[in-house]
Amino acid sequence: MATMQKWQMEHFEDKVKRQFNPLIEDQELLIKQYRTEATNKAVDKLAKKWVQIKSLMILGKQKKI
Repeated sequence: MATMQKWQMEHFEDKVKRQFNPLIEDQELLIKQYRTEATNKAVDKLAKKWVQIKSLMILGKQKKI
């Protein structure tokens, strides 16, 4: 079995990088997009819960008075 020369190996590595880097970058962007969407949804849900808790606390204080 013949081994690759250094220049052949470098050429092959560059070729692989050229072919797969765009695909990898696309997937990384999708991951960022999904993470952002999930974070936004979580923030919205927490904000709604916070408003509900806050309003219940205010109502509870008003009933005590």
